[in-house]
Amino acid sequence: WAWRNHGRPAPGVDAFGTTSSYAISGPTTRVFVPGRNGHLYRFTLDAANQGSWQDLQAPPGKSVRKVHATASGGIFAITDDGDVCSWWFGTWTCYGKPDGKHVWDCSDPILIDNQYHPINRLFCVHTGSSQEVYQLSVYSSEGGWWVNRGKPSGTNTFVDRPTVMFSGPYSRVFVPANDGNLYELYPPGQP
Repeated sequence: WAWRNHGRPAPGVDAFGTTSSYAISGPTTRVFVPGRNGHLYRFTLDAANQGSWQDLQAPPGKSVRKVHATASGGIFAITDDGDVCSWWFGTWTCYGKPDGKHVWDCSDPILIDNQYHPINRLFCVHTGSSQEVYQLSVYSSEGGWWVNRGKPSGTNTFVDRPTVMFSGPYSRVFVPANDGNLYELYPPGQP
């Protein structure tokens, strides 16, 4: 193993916050990094290990704190004020806070490709005590909506973000809680 320095996102701007990355077309890698100035930056690294930075800005009036991105699921940011926003081809769209609760962290986004509309989905937990898991579903052309998926009986807080697992047609969400247990959330009818 060896280290390679790719520098700062922009002159005088430090990389800061939760990053996310994925590979696209061959050996090209994209890394998404919040800057200390509140903007989201994309670092693209090609097969020759040559990289370039691009400032994706921030949602109007907000600062990016964390980012979660996948090649098929999209690019979603959690802002300092607890909103979840997506970046699509140069445009930011924000989906607010679930039931007015500030979002603490989310899973990486996933793409559910059905015959009518592709749906981008992620699972989030909010700040504070008595946390619950919320599902954000986004139709790219029709906006997004939040669904409260609740919490396991007897738990008050989660200790990390949810993670999503796929196996064939089935999906499951896993999240560890403050009681030391790992909990699974799954749709009805799945084995």
